[in-house]
Amino acid sequence: MVLAERWISRWMDSKQLTVEKNRCTHAKNQKSSCNICVESCPASAIKIDGKLQVDFETCRECMICTAICPSDVFTDKKYKSYLEQMKGRAIVEIACQKQDVNDHFVTVPCLRMLDETILLYGLQENKKIHIRLNESKCETCPFKIANISSFIEELIHRVELIKQEKVEVYINSQEYKVGEQQQFSRRDLFSFLSNRMQSNIVIPLLDEEEVTNKEREKIALSEKQRFFIQLLKKQKQNPVLSSDVVKTAMVMITDHCTGCLKCTYVCPTGSLYSDEDENQIIIKQNLLTCVECKSCQDICPEESLSLESYSSYLRTYLENNEELIYSFDKKRCTTCGEKLDDLHSTICIECQNKLKQSESVLSFW
Repeated sequence: MVLAERWISRWMDSKQLTVEKNRCTHAKNQKSSCNICVESCPASAIKIDGKLQVDFETCRECMICTAICPSDVFTDKKYKSYLEQMKGRAIVEIACQKQDVNDHFVTVPCLRMLDETILLYGLQENKKIHIRLNESKCETCPFKIANISSFIEELIHRVELIKQEKVEVYINSQEYKVGEQQQFSRRDLFSFLSNRMQSNIVIPLLDEEEVTNKEREKIALSEKQRFFIQLLKKQKQNPVLSSDVVKTAMVMITDHCTGCLKCTYVCPTGSLYSDEDENQIIIKQNLLTCVECKSCQDICPEESLSLESYSSYLRTYLENNEELIYSFDKKRCTTCGEKLDDLHSTICIECQNKLKQSESVLSFW
């Protein structure tokens, strides 16, 4: 048994994909509608059926999930190495690992896992980026990813909005001689242990009404998110930034809000949170840490909250200021008039205890 566990540990360490279960919106919010990882996985290795499961035996490690997950549940162990390979190069050449390329190329598992951070980093110091794309090769690739050229063009457009200028990122779609495809090896030794491995990456769900200290814990921004913000801060020095530079999202709350604050409990990064003074409870949002997962929108029992598209000056966005979203007066006890900590009650705890004592005395007689 000990030997088998050691082999499992070594096998898991050899995997390029890692999963941080506490980052998933489903870990805190049973009503979360986020399903993008399931929809985007070409190997159907990710499932959400009451809980998130990843089948590493089926996973082909294309790393697409690492690019599309809003809260960075999935991480490519080699992500930092892609950035390190770009250092000192006047021209950065990027290709997928299925192509026959030399050491001058930065090779990634699939071009569909590219993101703004990789391109922004590669464009530092006025560098140029050449992306080798062979769409005919994509058609025979086991990943079976369609419309990669359209995805890359949209990605380039988002980077241009951030930099507020045309960028030198070129897609080379010419035909190339491609070597044999690299196949991911699967060790039959561990096939019979697949169920056990899956149990290590299952994300438990909290019941809708269960609000615990654990649920209130917030995840830190991922390394990739922090690095992206650092790159934006360098861009902040650009004097021609416009209001369309950063597209983000702002929470909108209507007057139907009951003040249950569930939206703040399930926010994975703490971007949406509540504050209070003597008379009011205030809901605020930090736009910089919002990952647009819509968990707050999904949990709202009154459907009074929505996450709307919002444009911000880059300088304002990076100032990390909190936006006032909603405020409401604290409720008061209907019996004694004292302020209530529990917004769902109409009577304070002290009055409740007095009422129970009174009822107890009456029942005795």
